[in-house]
Amino acid sequence: GLNVDAIMQSIRPIADIALVGDTQLGETADVVTNIMTAYRKNPSQMRNVADVMTMTFTKSNTTLMEMAEAYKYSAALLSAGGISFEEASGALGVLGDAGIKGSQAGTTMRTIMANIVNPTKKQLKKWDEIGVERIGADGQVRPLRAIFEDLAKSNLYVSDFYQLFHKTAAQGAVSLANSVDKWNEIVTQNFLSDGLASQLADKKKNTI
Repeated sequence: GLNVDAIMQSIRPIADIALVGDTQLGETADVVTNIMTAYRKNPSQMRNVADVMTMTFTKSNTTLMEMAEAYKYSAALLSAGGISFEEASGALGVLGDAGIKGSQAGTTMRTIMANIVNPTKKQLKKWDEIGVERIGADGQVRPLRAIFEDLAKSNLYVSDFYQLFHKTAAQGAVSLANSVDKWNEIVTQNFLSDGLASQLADKKKNTI
């Protein structure tokens, strides 16, 4: 679905991430471009997307294809909610460390985002009860990490997470709250990942 100029911008980053992630080139091109479309990224950002995904799956217990499957279920909603690609990818890495991967991770992130943006009356009452703000002073959804940092400090029980995020996403929400430090670490590295996919691909090619 890309024009010639977009292909010229994209072919090296896609080849690099395919090599690093041990995935087929055609399949990699398919899933990465799908993610970019859902996350409203343009072809000039292909290299950045490849670098962020490479950093995430090398820093956590997930793979390129598991991230792609997760984003199939959640990318459009996360993007519409103003969640940066670096932060969302970091969340998928943390969930992967907890064994929540692929479609389960995507459904978890989609449900978490939906319940934060559009809570039921019961959920809204629970948010007020625990005193964690969902919306910032600018009227926009606060960064997910900031919300989960507050949740981690609130000494919540499992039942509280079930009330906030329902059974679909409660396990993932607990994992994110318990691993905010790791999440912050991955996100910081994601913002500093410029050129990583190319560097790792060159190292991998420099062998017998």
